[in-house]
Amino acid sequence: MKICGIMRISDAEAAAEAGADAVGFVLWPGSPRCVTVEQAASLASVLPDRLQRAGVFVNEPADTLRASMQEARLTVAQLHGDESPEYCRGLDLEWYKAFRVDGRTEAASLEQQIARYPAPVFMLDTGAGETGGAREFGGSGRPFDWKLAARISMRTAGIDDHERRRMILAGGLDASNVALAIKLVRPWEVDVSTGVESSPGVKDHDLIRRFVRAVRSVA
Repeated sequence: MKICGIMRISDAEAAAEAGADAVGFVLWPGSPRCVTVEQAASLASVLPDRLQRAGVFVNEPADTLRASMQEARLTVAQLHGDESPEYCRGLDLEWYKAFRVDGRTEAASLEQQIARYPAPVFMLDTGAGETGGAREFGGSGRPFDWKLAARISMRTAGIDDHERRRMILAGGLDASNVALAIKLVRPWEVDVSTGVESSPGVKDHDLIRRFVRAVRSVA
């Protein structure tokens, strides 16, 4: 499981101590949880090597992304924008693509999108919608249709081994619903940010512990 949107050293340490598998640092200026590369490097430095350290990027130039990943010693890039399959193929580092889901999303169309990206892992997250006619990026902190996610999870896990995909489920998860989400969807990993916060970017350490316990109860 990943605790995302980490901005404080105490929160990074709390995630590690609670037993999270990964943490995420948002390196997109449009997010209220954005940190600089220097801050991400400082936060990552307190974490044990066992934890995956994800950098969340939105339409970042490839050279800038590579430099940020190296400087902050991050292990995987989470791509949350309109990055093309061609862009992703050229990164030469570990990455996965996040796909935004809303009430208009159709399973067949989403499967086709996922199949275009040459990575074994993908994320499903609730779309943030639009503001003033412009589409927003990042998660919304709200859940989407888990039945759709379950169909995608089942179909992408059932194809040939060399094309198998593993899902990260995000969007509106918290300690009260994550166990049910895991039972219904059977994702490879779950991701939480808003659901363990007392305010944007400020993690509640008790909520982190409760979330981790809920995941472990069914994982």
